Amino acid sequence: MGPFAALDSVMSKYFTMKGRASRSEYWWYTLMFFVILAAALAFDVYLYDPFAPVSLNPFSYFTSFWLIANFIPQFCVTIRRLHDSGKSGFWYLINFVPFGWVVMFIFMVLPSDYRDNEFGPPPFGMRGSGYQGHDLDDVSLTGRPTPAKPHNPYAAYGRMERARQPATPEMIAARKEEVTSLYQQRVLGRKPAPEAS
Repeated sequence: MGPFAALDSVMSKYFTMKGRASRSEYWWYTLMFFVILAAALAFDVYLYDPFAPVSLNPFSYFTSFWLIANFIPQFCVTIRRLHDSGKSGFWYLINFVPFGWVVMFIFMVLPSDYRDNEFGPPPFGMRGSGYQGHDLDDVSLTGRPTPAKPHNPYAAYGRMERARQPATPEMIAARKEEVTSLYQQRVLGRKPAPEAS
């Protein structure tokens, strides 16, 4: 998840404390929050007129407007981030204890609980994928995980030996056919032709 996607995700879940927020979502949002805060502060300083009367309306300044607008989303994404690391949202109260912010910082950098927990499934699956905890290599063309294959430690040596052999015209034709078939299935969405028996 990138910075703009994180900002969009947090703002679209403005009042949502249920569920989980990944570490990348939390930290990208926090970075964007401070970047926009610095820009708003610079703009307020640029527009400051020492001879004008001071306005007591907080919405007269970009900085205060940004802080007020982000108070609830910042609170909610912090609660969801606590959920993602397997902690209750009540741990947020540790911020009100002296040096509690140190403990909160540690909680925010903890890795995600890659299994389902009491707050829901991982936001992006295990290892950050959107395939329910499976890598892209483990997912078939139907989108369902393929059964796990036993690990063969010598398989890489066999691949290296086959790669060293010169390609025959039949092998080149078979590779072209395989690439064409994969392109038609994955890109064009065509179903594979039934094999002749």
